[in-house]
Amino acid sequence: MHKIANKFSFFLVGIPLFLMAPTINQCQSVEDEDMIKRPMIVRSLDELTIRSDYFVAELTIGTPTPCWNHSEVRINKNGTDIYLKVIAELDPNINCIQVLGSYETSAKVQIDEPGEYTLHLWQSDTTTLDTTFTVE
Repeated sequence: MHKIANKFSFFLVGIPLFLMAPTINQCQSVEDEDMIKRPMIVRSLDELTIRSDYFVAELTIGTPTPCWNHSEVRINKNGTDIYLKVIAELDPNINCIQVLGSYETSAKVQIDEPGEYTLHLWQSDTTTLDTTFTVE
């Protein structure tokens, strides 16, 4: 009778733990180098706040699924042209619903001197959403 009880307790404890193993693994944090990082489409420039030495761009970002998270904004200045590319990251170990997603973010950019600037927001390697503004 005692051997039967031990086998029965294995089924009560061992099998549920075995079945939960994939779930337990998904709860662990993923190292940064394991994340998938991609540039995301800037859907819109929602607000542009201009100061004498910087500006803040409030952006809406489009993602292929809602599981993408903001990672960084890459800023490239070339004279009076300022290029912003928003990078998002995805944990490759999660399952995600296959619908479009979006999120809002902002970018603060330092300005060296007054003048007219053109802001280029990345949408693809051949397309940007552009706006021109003046810093006084």
